[in-house]
Amino acid sequence: MRKINPIRFIIYFFWLSVRIVRSAVYVSRIALLDNELVDPSVVWFRADYDNPAACSMLAGSISLRPGTLTIDYTNDGIFSVHTLTRELRENLLDGSMQVKVAWLYGDAVDFRLLGPDEIPGQKASGGAGRKKKRNRRKKKIYAE
Repeated sequence: MRKINPIRFIIYFFWLSVRIVRSAVYVSRIALLDNELVDPSVVWFRADYDNPAACSMLAGSISLRPGTLTIDYTNDGIFSVHTLTRELRENLLDGSMQVKVAWLYGDAVDFRLLGPDEIPGQKASGGAGRKKKRNRRKKKIYAE
């Protein structure tokens, strides 16, 4: 934490606060008016930082935003995140938060989506042989 520039931290705090408020309004609107947009899924990506505190900051920042939740992250920088809608998923996977955390720590980030064969503990088959459940099933999103 000593590597954080206080000015950058203040800027990051306000940037994150704006994103939290926007997400809260968006998720509230969906919950109250248009729940047809709900499209839950789990995404995996790699955001590898030199500083382990940056991984914790990214995981916490993702979970603070309504509609997203960091499920797990590994020492290799592999994150699994649950998202409530397609828009939240796209906002997460555009890489802006990952780059902003790297900027906060004065670090570089290796950010990319993971393919099905790169996910720890997952088989590349994607669960063949199982019956699909109707509606609202969590989808797994992979790099294309």
